[in-house]
Parts: sequence; structure tokens; C-alpha cells
Amino acid sequence: MKQSIILENISARLGISQLNPMQQEMMATQAHDIVLLSPTGSGKTLAFTIFHRLIQIIMGCLTTSHYV
Repeated sequence: MKQSIILENISARLGISQLNPMQQEMMATQAHDIVLLSPTGSGKTLAFTIFHRLIQIIMGCLTTSHYV
């Protein structure tokens, strides 16, 4: 559910309809330390943002209605 809310917000606010494989992996990861090696413009910032928002939602730091 949390993932679908984030994906809906990404689509509505950023116009991104599909995540790339790296971003999809970030949606599924449960790791604490993340390293992404990828070329400039490949979507690393969005991948880190997805992971950061998931952690904040899980920990109850954010409501799901105001953030990507």
C-alpha cells in the first residue's frame, strides 16, 4: 500500500509513469545502507527519494498525503 501511494504521487506530481529497474529495486529493498552507481541522469535522486519516503512513512514520520 505504501508503495502504491508513493507511485501515485510520483505519477501525479512528476509525470513519471514508470520506474526504471534501479528505482524499482529501491521500492523493494529492506537494506539500511544503499549505494547506487549509475550515470548522470539515470534517476538516482528519485531512487533515493523513494527509499527515504518509504522509511519515513514506515516510521510514522510523515503522512502519505503530503509527500512523494
